[in-house]
Amino acid sequence: MNRIKGLDSLRFISIMFVVIHHLITFTPLFLKPAIDLEMANKISGWFGLYGIHFFFSGSGFLITYMLQREQKKFDKISLGKFYIRRILRIWPAYYFVIFISLIVFIRIPFFSFPGNSFIENDHGATLAYFLFIPQFAYLFGTMAPFVFPTYTIGIEEQFYVIWGLLYRFFQKRIRTIFIALLIISILANIIHEMVAKGLLPGQFFALLGKLSFWYQSSKFGCFAIGALLALEYLNNRPWLEYLKKKSVQIIIYAVFFSLVIFNIRIPIIFYEQMGLITCLIFLSAKNDESVINYHLSFLEYLGKISYGIYLFHMYAILISCKLYAALWGSSVPSYGVFSGVAVFTIILSVFFGWISYYTIERFFLRLKNRFARI
Repeated sequence: MNRIKGLDSLRFISIMFVVIHHLITFTPLFLKPAIDLEMANKISGWFGLYGIHFFFSGSGFLITYMLQREQKKFDKISLGKFYIRRILRIWPAYYFVIFISLIVFIRIPFFSFPGNSFIENDHGATLAYFLFIPQFAYLFGTMAPFVFPTYTIGIEEQFYVIWGLLYRFFQKRIRTIFIALLIISILANIIHEMVAKGLLPGQFFALLGKLSFWYQSSKFGCFAIGALLALEYLNNRPWLEYLKKKSVQIIIYAVFFSLVIFNIRIPIIFYEQMGLITCLIFLSAKNDESVINYHLSFLEYLGKISYGIYLFHMYAILISCKLYAALWGSSVPSYGVFSGVAVFTIILSVFFGWISYYTIERFFLRLKNRFARI
């Protein structure tokens, strides 16, 4: 299957939002900025949050697109091959970073990171990472050094399992199921909000509130939005033609930047709001008439190695900050100096992603292609 235009580039850009936010957030743990980073932290945080939700809605689109094509060609999907492909794509680099972070580097003084004690004294959280359910460690407040961003990968893995089962056994009702998952997501948002405000007291509603919180955290609403848009795309719906118009694209970008910069939250559907707007940006970016050209070869290449960038960017942040402290001291006197640290962090993150791709991922990606059906 040809790579979908714009997807790799947007994936890289989304990850850069996350890297920059984490840099701004964690720099004060290693250095002493003499500048106010509060506003930058807030704005980068919202960009990073939208970037993360693009992972979810974009994955909902891509996986549904792939499974739907396989279903049409073979009349059913091969569940085993689907899971093997996902395992070969995700597990090798994931377990490498988990092992070196929680077994090796955690004991080396140079890699001391605020929060090490949390994971050293929480064997349940350590087990969650090795069982590939890092989102549960994150949900229960254990911020493990270096590997806490993998909670999003755990959510993705949970999504792969469920989507594969849905397509294998309920394909004829798949659109209805996606709509139901989206509706349940909205209801879960409502229930969680009411329980949090004390409007639904009692043990039963307390339990229901916890279940609603788990459902929210699983991001099924965002995955469902991406899946429904994939079905629309595969069926060549006429309304998609509007996304080719630059005027419509400009409106979408204007809405996106307004939502982020002014922190506008639509009540009850905040997570779905992020998933929808980022997926619409992706759909408009696919077109050759896109107002922003995402089809640049270097961006697509960086998107190809972006999984490793995401996995190892916390190491880039730590090394950048400690190297700066060793060379110039612990004070960051200006925004210009901080920008230099940021640029070096991005370069180092890309370097780590490149190493990850060519030393770990590429071998398994080639092996993964043997199980491709399309």
